Amino acid sequence: MSINVFIVYIKYNIIKTDSTQPPLKLERGQTIDNFKQKCYELCQQYLGGIWLDTTIDEVEVRRLSGGLTNQLYYCAINKKTVNTSDDDIPHEVVVRFYQEKHFSENERMSDTVIAVLISGNNLGPKLYGIFPGGQIQKYYQHKCFRVEQQKDPKLVDEVAKRLARIHTMDVSQQFDLPALIDECQCETLKQYDIKQELDWLKGVIIKSKSPIVFNHVDFRGSNIMITENDGLILCDFEYSAYGYRGFDFGTIYVEWGRDMHLDYFSGITQLAADSDFKPFIKSYIQEMR
Repeated sequence: MSINVFIVYIKYNIIKTDSTQPPLKLERGQTIDNFKQKCYELCQQYLGGIWLDTTIDEVEVRRLSGGLTNQLYYCAINKKTVNTSDDDIPHEVVVRFYQEKHFSENERMSDTVIAVLISGNNLGPKLYGIFPGGQIQKYYQHKCFRVEQQKDPKLVDEVAKRLARIHTMDVSQQFDLPALIDECQCETLKQYDIKQELDWLKGVIIKSKSPIVFNHVDFRGSNIMITENDGLILCDFEYSAYGYRGFDFGTIYVEWGRDMHLDYFSGITQLAADSDFKPFIKSYIQEMR
């Protein structure tokens, strides 16, 4: 069977490869004022431990490339004589500051729930803290999942199996919906039986025989980290939601065999052959079973 049956939005992804271009620097918005002070204070508040005994002059803070929906900052204690043998407090983290994503005032509410679930199920970055404007996560020294990594059968196998595990998550049963609705003062939702609505929707989906799963929604190489010490880590789940399974397959397939350089206006070039992508599909099916 052709793997193209999984691809539902390939025509909307336009990618052009140009090996002569330098690596892209992906940042959104102007760097936050006094970012070092803000990151330092957040680490003291949410991490405690050695951070409380560290001065701001002993901390390194720098902005990281890669944030389009967020701003990312590396924050680390640069003391040379710190004894880490019995200290379970991280000495280096990533502080993620939210940027505007959609339209609503509470647009980041679902991000918080998903971040906790993904971290707890070891499917994404370890979460150290959640503050009103963002998150504090573990820092991973890593490479992204690109053309070179796509040629490694073991990595392809692991990436496919991680996607299968994400697709089988049931996030709707992981938190108290009525309590969350009350806390966020969602007056319209209070007027309806949400469980009844979800049961109705589930019935419609079953009758349609379409594979609706919990999707990553941005399942591309830049969000697949090949770390030095922690194996394979998936990240950036802020757009995750239930939807057609083909969405995630389409995202990773459209950049298969290509470099990072993107051109969304030049028209789509030739896609990878089915035979190149079949090992990924095979591992995915094996893990789903």
